[in-house]
Amino acid sequence: MEFNIPIEVYDGWNDIGNQVPMFNFLLDSYDIKLKKLKLNDLIKDNKNFVTFYSISWDELSPPQTAKDLEINLKTILDKIDNSVIRACNEKRCVIIIQSFQIYLGIKNDEVGYQPFFDKLYIELQKKGLKNFDYLYYMTDYLRVKDNTNKINVISYWFMEEFLLHNVLCNRPDNFGLHDAIKPTLVTETEALSHKRKKHFLCYNKFLRGHRKELGTYLYTNKLIDKGLFSFYKVESDKNNKYTKFLESTPYVLDYDYNTEVYDAKEEGLAYNLIKSHYLDTYFNIVTETDYEQIAYTLTEKTLKPILQLQPFIIVGGVGALQYLKECGYQTFPEIINEEYDNIVNNRERYRYLFSEIHRLCNVSLDEWDDMYRRVWDKLIHNRKLFLKRNTQVFDLFEEIHEKI
Repeated sequence: MEFNIPIEVYDGWNDIGNQVPMFNFLLDSYDIKLKKLKLNDLIKDNKNFVTFYSISWDELSPPQTAKDLEINLKTILDKIDNSVIRACNEKRCVIIIQSFQIYLGIKNDEVGYQPFFDKLYIELQKKGLKNFDYLYYMTDYLRVKDNTNKINVISYWFMEEFLLHNVLCNRPDNFGLHDAIKPTLVTETEALSHKRKKHFLCYNKFLRGHRKELGTYLYTNKLIDKGLFSFYKVESDKNNKYTKFLESTPYVLDYDYNTEVYDAKEEGLAYNLIKSHYLDTYFNIVTETDYEQIAYTLTEKTLKPILQLQPFIIVGGVGALQYLKECGYQTFPEIINEEYDNIVNNRERYRYLFSEIHRLCNVSLDEWDDMYRRVWDKLIHNRKLFLKRNTQVFDLFEEIHEKI
């Protein structure tokens, strides 16, 4: 599929932060092409086109008050040219407004999602928009919706769809595993027959506070050797609590960030799947990107063990497991104490998480073999759910293609 897009709109959309180039990777995986033309030429020649307007990380902070909500609305509306509104009313243009979940993370009583969409609808009417069938609001926060159905809200799990189409063939007529991916996936036979040597697998790329906390706990309690653990070399911290652990780094498994120049394309955007790591360990300690905020969404870090048939414990934001359950995935309370998921206090959640990790690391490997088989049906369910054709973004562009 190919769509015309105003070059002025594209440049503004593409330069606002790394979120949008990542979204472009998703478009590329679907073979969706954007032909950049000047807006004046599109209008003058009566061409059909699509426009994207994205709220950038630099422009906004998470809204907490009604005043912040007004700022967010103004940021969006100021970007939309009146000629685009007219073309939309003439059914020659589809307007897509995109935001990532953090910018609608409104939790207090003063504001919320519905007031945002109500105000957006009113303000777009003031700008002259009449054809709301050709307007879409895209967000990667699955809980977002417009209860009045006045705004077409497309909510999707960005990382789920993005990772899915790094491992699957992207063409609708050839939907299956990429040939390059097949050898890296743990098969069901391998998962049940392989003799595992370690308890856990835990990848850590960029330094974050919760990863440093976990590494220090594992090091202090002599648990690192119980698993396969990565952590790149970090200079000593001013806080003596972390000194001995940081001095013991690096721990290298797959990619040495200290000696190799970071190349996202070469590394595969961290989506390389090393089969032996998963086959040699029973459970995954997932250190998510964020820890201190509510789990509005999750990343490929949680999805990779799902794809590789591993149960997991998530060192991440409160409600991470609840988010997975809302998406249809199953968790593992039969073998892992999951009370941590409901603990709002970050320090207290550390205590529960680390205590449970310690317990899991002291279970014998023979016992782990039994525990693993107890949750086998859930592991199969989760993988099958992930590998289902989850293509909200592709389906949206197919719908737009039919309109224009």
